[in-house]
Amino acid sequence: MSRCCIYCRIGGTANEPNQIAMNSQLEMLRKAAEDLGLTVVAEVTVFESGTDPQRQSIKTLIRDGKHGGFDCVLIVDPSRLSRSTEGCTLIGQKLNQHGIRVYTPQGKIQLAPPHAFFYSRYHKEGENDLGSGK
Repeated sequence: MSRCCIYCRIGGTANEPNQIAMNSQLEMLRKAAEDLGLTVVAEVTVFESGTDPQRQSIKTLIRDGKHGGFDCVLIVDPSRLSRSTEGCTLIGQKLNQHGIRVYTPQGKIQLAPPHAFFYSRYHKEGENDLGSGK
């Protein structure tokens, strides 16, 4: 079983509606961890904007994983780590450097490098990597 850190983020303050949303996110991820066979060893809950991929909660998450606190991070979706594709990529690269995998309730995900987003946007289905095959 992989040791997992649940990471929950709600943009905004810790008011009552946001607390309810946070608790809902936590419950869903705890169940997902069980369904995925992950052992929850840590939970991070933050009320902050996801626009800065260099924010303290992300630095702490990476540091704790780097030092062996957990093997994977479980999130609702990539927007919980960052609100931008570039931010998700940066965070994903840092987690990958330390062998930390990322999961959602649907399973393991790869926070792809930027060239993968470019490739998938312009690659036509049925075309091989060397062109149209003519």
